Amino acid sequence: MNTGIACENSSVTGSGSELALYVLNDGKTKLAEYSSWDVIVRYQDGDTVWIPYSSSTPGWQYGGFFFPGTTGDLRANILNPGEAMLVNIKLSPAVSESATNLATVVAPNGTTSEITFGW
Repeated sequence: MNTGIACENSSVTGSGSELALYVLNDGKTKLAEYSSWDVIVRYQDGDTVWIPYSSSTPGWQYGGFFFPGTTGDLRANILNPGEAMLVNIKLSPAVSESATNLATVVAPNGTTSEITFGW
């Protein structure tokens, strides 16, 4: 299927309760169906939380689609090859200062990428 994703450039804000990261489509297949994606956060203390596709807390939604190095939202709702998607995650519980945590993003076909993040 030639599908690939890569998590890049994470940042934590909101006193540790918000995580923003970019997911790059580095494969050759268009991706969508975001309600079928999985976002999982593993905290440094070992707790693991599945984050639903939702505007609630905890929850995640996409914030836009971009070609890396450019500004301006592209075609909404489709993550095309070579594009990056901003993923906005509302965390509960918030992450602790100086803690190293792990976010895992899984597309519907099982393609997975991980990124460590801290605040």
